[in-house]
Amino acid sequence: MRHNTQAHPLNAVLQSGHWNARRYLTAVAEAQRALGMSVSAIRPEKVSRWLAGATPDTDTQLAMAHMHGVPAARVQDLGWPRWLRLALPDDDEDLLEAWTAQTAVSALTRLGGPMKRRTLITYTPAAVTAAAALYSTAIPADATHSRGRRIGPATADHIDERLAALRRLDDELGSGPVHEMARADLALITHTLDNASYDETVARRLFAAAGEAARIAGWTAFDNGNSAVAERFYAGALRAAAAGDDPVTGATTLSFWAMQRYSEHDPQGGVHLIDEALRQGDRTGSARMRAMLHARASRAHAKAGNARACAHAETAALTAYAKAPHPAEEPVPGLYWVDLGELYSWFASNATDLNLPRQALHHYLAIPQAHRREHHDTPAYPRGTALRLTRTAATHLTLGDVDAAVAVATDVVTHLADVASARSDSTLDSLRRDLAKHDQVPAVRDFLALTG
Repeated sequence: MRHNTQAHPLNAVLQSGHWNARRYLTAVAEAQRALGMSVSAIRPEKVSRWLAGATPDTDTQLAMAHMHGVPAARVQDLGWPRWLRLALPDDDEDLLEAWTAQTAVSALTRLGGPMKRRTLITYTPAAVTAAAALYSTAIPADATHSRGRRIGPATADHIDERLAALRRLDDELGSGPVHEMARADLALITHTLDNASYDETVARRLFAAAGEAARIAGWTAFDNGNSAVAERFYAGALRAAAAGDDPVTGATTLSFWAMQRYSEHDPQGGVHLIDEALRQGDRTGSARMRAMLHARASRAHAKAGNARACAHAETAALTAYAKAPHPAEEPVPGLYWVDLGELYSWFASNATDLNLPRQALHHYLAIPQAHRREHHDTPAYPRGTALRLTRTAATHLTLGDVDAAVAVATDVVTHLADVASARSDSTLDSLRRDLAKHDQVPAVRDFLALTG
């Protein structure tokens, strides 16, 4: 039997403690010595064998438990490798418990409670990679629910309509007010899952809807600067998508989670998540979905500094997008926001990350033409427009064109006036700091006074 080493709890333990195999075995040997045990030879291939499915002897496990502060009794009670989860930070453990419909409902229910944002931390890279692997092998919900008032497809239809409206409100109002709305919808759907009666088809639709509500809550938390909170919602969304056997919600959640990981100094984690998202995306039958996922992959590769892989992913995104139908015929309506201008915007960010400002500006200047060609409703996306213009202004500034930077930056203020987005505000603040270095220019002083 082939074992998934990325999903093994030991891999998460090694990552969380920043251990390599030799240092870890050295620490185990020291623990054995402290416990009066025979000291094992330090051979790094031992760790490889454990990750591949071998079980350490009892004394070695007890020495490991001693290292991590895990009671010896728990080693016997839980067995290998389950007891290793007790050695993980509390914030990782919930990703590694069994991926079933029951644990999905439990996870969604916990998301409805209070979160101590100051004590939460983001998951370790190994735990996120493990979650993607566990998601890929999770078993969907296969049972009806016979407790409570009977509901049918019409209820699921109404919930889907609410979520569609919520996505549009996020575009127009920003993530601030929409986050609480998404949490309220998630609580409603979770209550329905736990207390209504329905058949298997409705069960899967409810899980898919819960996943999308959690995904929206995760995205809006991230956009407001609450990364650890966002990851809890993404994890719950992924569990719900697995229970509902819904590749659309699964692929979309993985792509948004990947964006957070590569935006916050874990580009390889983003690549792992996108790899699984692409496998799910193929199940959706949507060329637009594949285009979006390849574009996300290009962002992860750019963040990692891999220009060749980035260019390959960009080409794949454009190739897939060329096969996408008119938005009115799109099989995944939730992808209404993915258009040629969006792809160019990501490509521009790639060029910026790869220190190619002229290429970035070329992409930014191509966006308005793409929007006109596709009849893009720019006023309906004030946050996205503001982010693009802010980055365009920053690129002009990098190239030494202060006047052009100020002219574009002034437009940003109009688009951000009524949108709540900490991420957009942070990007604008960064631009203001860079412009302030040129405050001898009158137009710059006027802009700083306008936005001060």
